[in-house]
Amino acid sequence: MSKRFLSSAFLATILIGGLVLTSAMRFGTTQASTDVNGIINSDTTWTKANSPYTITQPVTVNSGVTLTIEPGVTAIMNQNVYLQVDGAVVAIGTSAEKILFNGGEIRLMPNSTGWNEQTASDSVIENAIFNGAIITVSNSAKINNNTIIGAIDINGGSPYILNNTIYGSRYFYAINICGGSPQIEYNRLVGGIVGNESARFPIISNNSVEGQVTVGGGSPVISGNLITGPRRQMYIVNNDTFQLNTNNNYSSPSIGIGLTGYNFGENKLYGAVVTDNVIVDCLTGICWNAGEGAIIERNLIINSSREGLSIGSNALIRNNSIINSLIGINLYNFNVINDGPSDPQFPPMILNNNIENNSQYNIYSYCGSDLNATYNWWGTIDEQSIQNTIYDKAFDSALGIISFMPCLMAPNSEAYPNSIYYNNSSVILTHLLDNIFSIESNSTISALFFNETASEIRFTANGPSETTGYVKATILEQLMPNPEDIQVYLDGNQIDCTITSNGNSWIITFTYNHSEHEIAIVSSAQPTIPEISSPIILPLFMIAIIIAAVADVVYFKKRKH
Repeated sequence: MSKRFLSSAFLATILIGGLVLTSAMRFGTTQASTDVNGIINSDTTWTKANSPYTITQPVTVNSGVTLTIEPGVTAIMNQNVYLQVDGAVVAIGTSAEKILFNGGEIRLMPNSTGWNEQTASDSVIENAIFNGAIITVSNSAKINNNTIIGAIDINGGSPYILNNTIYGSRYFYAINICGGSPQIEYNRLVGGIVGNESARFPIISNNSVEGQVTVGGGSPVISGNLITGPRRQMYIVNNDTFQLNTNNNYSSPSIGIGLTGYNFGENKLYGAVVTDNVIVDCLTGICWNAGEGAIIERNLIINSSREGLSIGSNALIRNNSIINSLIGINLYNFNVINDGPSDPQFPPMILNNNIENNSQYNIYSYCGSDLNATYNWWGTIDEQSIQNTIYDKAFDSALGIISFMPCLMAPNSEAYPNSIYYNNSSVILTHLLDNIFSIESNSTISALFFNETASEIRFTANGPSETTGYVKATILEQLMPNPEDIQVYLDGNQIDCTITSNGNSWIITFTYNHSEHEIAIVSSAQPTIPEISSPIILPLFMIAIIIAAVADVVYFKKRKH
């Protein structure tokens, strides 16, 4: 496998400000508001005609009562004011007329009526905008296809948190799990997910997360997520337009997936399943420090600034690719010692992984016990070269021996998420920008830069001399509306390219002789930045761009002027 494989430029996820959501609501209108306070004792509908609704004191929807909120309604809550639902709330907007909750908190209480999938009825919040608002969920409501600047707190029940875009503004998290068994899927989260020891059986899958996913208890399933180091940008809503709040930017490295809990007691962490995730540019890719019997399989972990895996409890670690980190796998606490009420921490099984090109060590052990790491790929089959990348008794006599022979004789092509396409003879690098563009190339791609106002993509491509490089760029048509205006430049000189359409994106292909080149794809047309829609980024969609057969609808052959 090439040591250039999945370089530090593997992923560029850039959050775009100024995204406009279509809505009929506008601030500053002269329409009179409807004041709401106290207890709602009978079925009630908030209508667009009587909007906005202003809540200055707490409001409670009594048990057995349904509050229906029509599309286009604005609900304004003063600071520290809440809408408590002991009955049911049905708030369903449309793509053209979203419901706006401005400030405050919505509390869906444990005794309130949850979403009924069979009858498609009861508590649901859909197609709404939450501006600086908190949703506290203690039942099994459905929270679907909303844009939230704030957070969701889950205290119980089995809520469905689906297809939302959440800019976390509460303790830098988008979702807090303090109990229950939520199903969190197909969301885009700027700010991560944190779950304490009271979490029971959360399912966290197919989300795009800028930040971290941590769970401290129960039996979580974390699968199919794209997790990147945080690029914190806080937003506010002004006349339905998202604007960057420059006073609240935050950025620091974080753990990608953290499973940090107890080995004992009713709230212990056990049976966690972590599979098919792509984890990029985090402090630690996956941390598993306590609990019983985790399965960590088919994850792709790249560019961790500390370690790809940090393992302190027994687990099956199989078919993962851990690449370009400081340390591939950090092992500790495996001395088979009963530490207080905890069970002895027996060593993990480390099998059939690709562990290579990690700058300090592929494995670093703190353990006095001998450990087994046979049948893995280390980037080479030379025994001494492999030994040099494993910190064990060979470096420190107080440590145990890590057995690594026999090793795999070639990279394990199964050691990637099910949605990842891998071809050992032609490594594909993919660069993403929120479903807006991707780049496939057999070159090493770096210095990726996107200028939304100039409708321009620039990057550096490098490859071995006397070989041919290629680029296949997939760009959303809204970004570059007219294919006749698209031009490709190689080191400042326009070159020929071929442009086809797959229905909603242009596919731009061109070739060049390998060396180091500066490449620019530009358009003279003004771009239309698309509205965020959900699901935002899915690893399956991400790779489908690369491997799907393209049904060409429109075909252009561009030549330099």
